[in-house]
Amino acid sequence: MRPSKRYPGYLRVQIHEYRLALLQTLREDAPDLIEQMGLQDTIADLAQRIREPEQYAAGGRLTGGILAHLGSSSALKTEARDFNTGAEEYYRTILRKEQMAEAFDLLQGECGLLDQQAAELDEPLRKALLLVLQGQSADQFLAAARQDILQEQADIPTLQRLMNLLLVKVHHDQQQTMTGRSELDAAAPVYRAG
Repeated sequence: MRPSKRYPGYLRVQIHEYRLALLQTLREDAPDLIEQMGLQDTIADLAQRIREPEQYAAGGRLTGGILAHLGSSSALKTEARDFNTGAEEYYRTILRKEQMAEAFDLLQGECGLLDQQAAELDEPLRKALLLVLQGQSADQFLAAARQDILQEQADIPTLQRLMNLLLVKVHHDQQQTMTGRSELDAAAPVYRAG
């Protein structure tokens, strides 16, 4: 901190230090709340994002990806037009492909669980899965379609099957949520220790 030159009588605080002070205030003023709500990991993640923004904060990771794409070491040493063009290219190509692959991996994992639960599904959901997957497991279908989908070369029937599989999965998740909610509704809305 130092006295502000622009605003006499005020202190100038770096935003990084201000964020760390706010985090410390949370830790000091609300430890019971953090513990009761199970937010220890969230607070630790927040601390990492504040202390090492280039590696853990979204803005830092995006800027790092753009700079790597441009082969530059600093955003401030890069011409604004070049940085903006590079950012657009990075978002439309590299980042989009990475996020599509990550989303596909998550979908495969979730549908793998759906395959495992197939025998326990209700009749309409089993029929819908059978119709969509045409005798394959969800995992087999997604593994076979992965490359074409990620390279944006999938044909219309494959895309239709993928969309229908997503709809079946969403319906299944809604059923699971409703079943879980009815059990939760019976419990007390607030947990009070001791």
